[in-house]
Amino acid sequence: MNPEEYQIAYNSVLFMAGYVHTLRLEELIQAGEDAKAFGPFVSPTLWREGIVNLDRTLRLAKALKVFQAEVIKQIEEERNG
Repeated sequence: MNPEEYQIAYNSVLFMAGYVHTLRLEELIQAGEDAKAFGPFVSPTLWREGIVNLDRTLRLAKALKVFQAEVIKQIEEERNG
């Protein structure tokens, strides 16, 4: 990784950290889980067409939630000195 690539990656992580703590991921995950549970009964065709994307999105949201927890932990550490 050259210095320019490093700086881009570094800035990107900080940008994401600055944004991720505001996301309501728990609510997104719960809504997605509800859609997985009730979707087949409400709209079977739509559910079948969307379940792959929903599963992928939920996997990303759950992974992002781990990142979010670390960001929040670091924010709290910074506040508490």
